[in-house]
Amino acid sequence: MAGDNFAGRSGTSNFDAIEKNYMGAIFSHCPCGSFIRICGYSREWGINPNRVGFMGFSAGAMVTTGTLLQEDPAARPNFAAPIYGGPFGAMPEIPADLPPVFLAWAQDDFIAGPPAMRFYDALKAAGYKPEVHIFSGGGHGFGMLKNGKSSDHWIEIFYDWLDAEGFTKPLTR
Repeated sequence: MAGDNFAGRSGTSNFDAIEKNYMGAIFSHCPCGSFIRICGYSREWGINPNRVGFMGFSAGAMVTTGTLLQEDPAARPNFAAPIYGGPFGAMPEIPADLPPVFLAWAQDDFIAGPPAMRFYDALKAAGYKPEVHIFSGGGHGFGMLKNGKSSDHWIEIFYDWLDAEGFTKPLTR
């Protein structure tokens, strides 16, 4: 997953650089079985197994929430970011001991906004405090597009959240 200028303050231009610099990883639209495999090979690949996150957009956000809500905590990422999406249909049970969660969607997203809001409500009802950004505009699929809306800056906000959660800090050896 790459951004035009992921976050100028980070000194990096994409997530690959973050993987190399901070020995962590973010995987987008990665099937759950592959996620477990990535964790199993993390040391061999030079990735800190405590810094593996999962991000998905729209239908990929549904996959992200499925990975996040795994019954086995070892099958969960260390953080998750379902972007403009959430579980569709019936809300699954929210398990104990979830990792940090970052949610973002636009108010004018009539496709994935309602499932994202239901997921947020379910997390809150289960006692979690996810990071939530509901943009006034951007529609469905704002992604990395620059369309003159506040959603244009979600990636910088996400980086700031990763930083606040400690996922961008260099590891001490």
